[in-house]
Amino acid sequence: MHIAPLSPHDPAELGGYELLGRIGHGGMGQVYLGESPGGEPAAVKVIKPSVVDCETRQRFAQEVEILKTIWGARIAALLDADAEADPPWLAT
Repeated sequence: MHIAPLSPHDPAELGGYELLGRIGHGGMGQVYLGESPGGEPAAVKVIKPSVVDCETRQRFAQEVEILKTIWGARIAALLDADAEADPPWLAT
């Protein structure tokens, strides 16, 4: 996995997760390598402020609710999320 350094515009932390680098991005947002307050690694997905609107927040909240109901050996477990935050984020 390639981990790019954080840019000056990236947050240093979200929801108590320290962000360590960038691991992916897409049309809706950015995924960071993060570390939980307990020191566990996490993927932290953040929706770009430029695309946040009521519909995007609703879809993101639905994604969080779905992640709460699924689990398995090959599925990243939902650790935490805040669909109402500015910006919305989730950690797996």
